[in-house]
Amino acid sequence: EASENLNYFAIPDNGESWLVEHVARTLHPARVLDVGANRGEWLDAAFRAMPEAEIVACEPQQDLADRLKTRYQDSPRVQVKAMALGRSDGQLSLHCYPGHDSLASGINWAVGQQVDVINMSVGAPSDASLTLKDAISKAIAANVVIVVAAGNDNKELGLGSSMEKVYPALYSTQFNGLITVGSFDAKVGGRSWFSNYSNTYVDILAPGSDGSTGILSTVPASLSANGYASQRIEDGVLNPIEGTSMASPVVAGAVAAAISITKHRFKNSELETMLKGSGSPKLPAFTSFAVGGNYLSLPQFLNYAKTQVNGTPPPPPPGSIAISAQPVNKIAVVGESVSLQVTAVIPNAGSASYQWFKNGVAIGQNSPVLTLNALTQNDGGVYKVTVSSGTLATLTSQTADLKIGLTYCE
Repeated sequence: EASENLNYFAIPDNGESWLVEHVARTLHPARVLDVGANRGEWLDAAFRAMPEAEIVACEPQQDLADRLKTRYQDSPRVQVKAMALGRSDGQLSLHCYPGHDSLASGINWAVGQQVDVINMSVGAPSDASLTLKDAISKAIAANVVIVVAAGNDNKELGLGSSMEKVYPALYSTQFNGLITVGSFDAKVGGRSWFSNYSNTYVDILAPGSDGSTGILSTVPASLSANGYASQRIEDGVLNPIEGTSMASPVVAGAVAAAISITKHRFKNSELETMLKGSGSPKLPAFTSFAVGGNYLSLPQFLNYAKTQVNGTPPPPPPGSIAISAQPVNKIAVVGESVSLQVTAVIPNAGSASYQWFKNGVAIGQNSPVLTLNALTQNDGGVYKVTVSSGTLATLTSQTADLKIGLTYCE
């Protein structure tokens, strides 16, 4: 009897633990061969269920094999072999890509640090891990902008059989606030020869190559004493440093600058809309490579962001709610209390209802004042409040940053 394992990252939940235990009870194997140990989930299950069996685990990826050897170094009945099994002896190239779970852990950690922008210069050919997608979803819900590299296969991104599948780049149509970036050449002006492209999934092009010069990038100290370079030696040849991995952080930096200029006034989805709309120039030659032919112009994007803040808003129509005093940014220390306040003007002295939000999530009291006592670092974040009254249109305040420190510094 055979079955396809569609959830191979969750051994306890997908039936394999039951299968291992069933084999242990009925067959009592003396030796078990794990032909693809990976991170050791199946090995762990067999080790627990078969306490008398000798287990040989094969894992060709050296770093994973080393981790398993360390984990089972005190168990003489487990042998870990840094090798793969095949029909004949020989050598093959092993193409590895970052583990989805490691990416998810990094995203979750960054969200916990209350970052505004996450750059992901990584890609994998499968979206098999719900863990990664869930982490991205939580980051988007926390108003984080995620910027993703489109990949360097010189192919069209998409879900068709002849198209290149790169995740999380293909999530750009599923999450408002996730921006997928392709590359154009800063010297020539056209699409970089290596860049993946799509007028559906690639949101914008940014400089990821510069002719033979390369893009100035951070590199290991072994390659450059000052920690950055635009070229590197590969197989004895000096080549430029280039890729959508270089284009993506350029956009991430541009978004971070816009957030600073606008003082956290906009949601991640609104920033994406600005970037892909009037905040970026369009080039007809790029319409097959990115949505609308978008390419990054930092001055245009930042100037447009400024106009969204500095533009004089129209006066509220008669009979509508108005805010006369907005919540303001505050800094406090762990253990203290702090209050955020809004002052709203309701027509005809009517009553108002208030809903406060932290990082886009509804919290707190129905009150113009939000008081937080015995502060912890988890209370830090971006706050806003909506004001409503009967049938009048609900009004949302500007955002206010609350930063929590451990102690005051003189």
